[in-house]
Amino acid sequence: MIKIVKNIPVRLRMVWVAGLAAAFFFVLTTPIINWVTDIITPPDELANITVTTSTESIKLRWSRSTDIDLKKIVIEIGDSQFELSRTATEYEYDIDSDSIPEQIKIKSTDYFTSTTTTIDLREGTVTANQQSGGNITLGILFRTFVITLILAYGMYAIVGFELESFKSRILIFYPAVSISPYVLITLSFLITEQFQFNKFILSFIFSIVLYVISYFVLLTTNILNTALEVKIPLEQAARASQFIFSLISSYLILILFFGANFNFFEKLVLIGPPVFYLTFSSILMLEHITAQQSVIRSLGITQTILYAIFVLSIWPVNYVYAILSIAVVFYILLSIALEIRSNLNRYVWVEYMVLVALITFLLVINSSWGINGTLL
Repeated sequence: MIKIVKNIPVRLRMVWVAGLAAAFFFVLTTPIINWVTDIITPPDELANITVTTSTESIKLRWSRSTDIDLKKIVIEIGDSQFELSRTATEYEYDIDSDSIPEQIKIKSTDYFTSTTTTIDLREGTVTANQQSGGNITLGILFRTFVITLILAYGMYAIVGFELESFKSRILIFYPAVSISPYVLITLSFLITEQFQFNKFILSFIFSIVLYVISYFVLLTTNILNTALEVKIPLEQAARASQFIFSLISSYLILILFFGANFNFFEKLVLIGPPVFYLTFSSILMLEHITAQQSVIRSLGITQTILYAIFVLSIWPVNYVYAILSIAVVFYILLSIALEIRSNLNRYVWVEYMVLVALITFLLVINSSWGINGTLL
């Protein structure tokens, strides 16, 4: 692949990689694929069916079907059939106390075929076809893996990334790792969108944003890799860009996993490794620094962040303020480690102290200590 594109300008190659990632994002998230699949396949069974029986009636509830070509829903109770619209989500059937049926069939019917769910009513209250949250999570992770794999492989095969040094081999994964939080957040948001037209529009918008972000991250990474061999004027700008992207990615990671329903150890596993990589890959680009020194600095910053996560996980404050506090700590530590300010004079320390003071003030006034309320 490198031989085929070696005569094409590098920036045009990065446009291709960014466009390929955005195109796959759109294809994997747009409802068009689901629409085509719905048309050529039988309808899915209705999900989250709940049947409650009493001496007077049978009450049925289910989640609204997302099949685009669903025509109607048919309920069979004994010898009786009842047709409902495709948007129906519940039905109640009056019965005699001596004639409670043993089974009930619920059919989802499209223009060509139908799918039937049979419910045994002898158990009283029955819940069938529960949607699995794990399947949704696996779908999001699979899509994210595909997009990040495109970025990593595209950086190597299309852009022609050189892997002659240890720093290059670490840096090649930077686009994939730094962009993956954005992909995870947007995919999670699109999964919850119920209106197909809105999902189509949002998928298109998110794809355009992904294209722009991917291009600049790829450009930043390529400049840093080139700067490992020769001095170029854009090196300092690329380091500043990497610093910004690392901060944003870390902040998105905190939004994803800190405020979610994970226990403390799960948060450490989900947040620690990407924060370490973003820190390590940034510090490693400094001049006159060894890999061992980079590891020591990165471990120190990561351990501090994890300690802050531990403290703020048990601190009685809204997770929004907790995430903001951790992000400020990471900003201060990373900027010092990357020597963003060549001279850490008193004005720089005043800036950092003001940030710490503001965060501390927010934590104090917004903490709720049970019946005692806030501290101030």
